[in-house]
Amino acid sequence: MPFLELTRPANSLMAAIAAWLGYSLALNAPAFDATIALIATATFLVSAGGQAVNDYFDRDVDALRKR
Repeated sequence: MPFLELTRPANSLMAAIAAWLGYSLALNAPAFDATIALIATATFLVSAGGQAVNDYFDRDVDALRKR
């Protein structure tokens, strides 16, 4: 699905994992709880949205690049 590629799910997943690990390690929190799930989910969604917005605003510049 082309629209899913705009979100770069692998990059968003890495950001979510980094947020999860950072929260868990910084606060010595349990490996999984509702707060961590919300933080990781929010991080994933914000990252995915940011990737799509970036692609939208870069569409003209990207059209000029030869690949």
